[in-house]
Amino acid sequence: MIYTILKQIIRIAPWLYFKEIRVRNAALVLLFIAFSIAGNSQNFIDLGNLNYNISPIKTNGVANTSKYGVNLQLPVVLKNNDAIITGFGISFTEIKKADMDYYQRVQNITLPLGFKRNINEQLSVLILALNQINSGSENVSSKYYQPGLLTMFTLKKSETLEYKIGAFYKQEFSGPFAIPMLGVNWQVNDKIQIYGVLPLSANIMVKPGNKIGYGFSFRGSMSSYGITAGGENIYVQESNNELYLFLDYYVTNKIVVQTGTGYQVGNNYKYYASDEKVDFSLGPIRIGDERKINSEVKADGLIVKLSLIYRYSIANK
Repeated sequence: MIYTILKQIIRIAPWLYFKEIRVRNAALVLLFIAFSIAGNSQNFIDLGNLNYNISPIKTNGVANTSKYGVNLQLPVVLKNNDAIITGFGISFTEIKKADMDYYQRVQNITLPLGFKRNINEQLSVLILALNQINSGSENVSSKYYQPGLLTMFTLKKSETLEYKIGAFYKQEFSGPFAIPMLGVNWQVNDKIQIYGVLPLSANIMVKPGNKIGYGFSFRGSMSSYGITAGGENIYVQESNNELYLFLDYYVTNKIVVQTGTGYQVGNNYKYYASDEKVDFSLGPIRIGDERKINSEVKADGLIVKLSLIYRYSIANK
């Protein structure tokens, strides 16, 4: 699995590199998703993330799923603490259903490019273009390109509290998709932090010392992938919500091993003909949705997560 990811990175983006840089409150995309999309809220930035998630135990015809990928975040800070935001992400999702001898593998490639502007000491704005290719792993091409645009304002109320408001737009295979976003970053005390951007993410983190952190996270996502089946062009629409507990172990002050376990709910994959569209989607609300579902695979159940993270603290930078 890791070999496959590294091979894809070498083939697609040999120019990517890592270096430590000073960043102050730079807003970034969470997971470069397959969606999950939100601004950076916490007082650290995960510059690199190698992750693997599996949902292994399923009954009553529910599918097993596994997800793995790499995310790199590369902000370039300018003299006045404005920042150019770049990066690279690639992820794979495998869906298996033993009782139907069913297997599907899809992938997401993301190349973000944006600019974070400090309007004044209290207010900043991020404008980020998300260039994505969402396809089956066997037919990656520009045919499956999905453009997206994120705008996020951050209002700093105090040294321990920030509010966020923004919106995200993307051209999905099902039609135009938009979602409003509200977020917060609250350093409750020197050990507890609450941060996230709803409806995409929410987190409570407790860090009692230098080596250990733990907490609770929610992740919501909605994506679509263009694939070919039986010689016909179709797309699969993925919806998922994850609720899980996590534990961070700091190998060094920048290298973190994160484990997590919880439950994914509303996790389903619906297959449509390529000409089945909606007029407009506002989050989960779909206007003019008269599509006919070719098939559906459900995948609710236990989820286990493992990540290796390169984490850079921006506290007091």
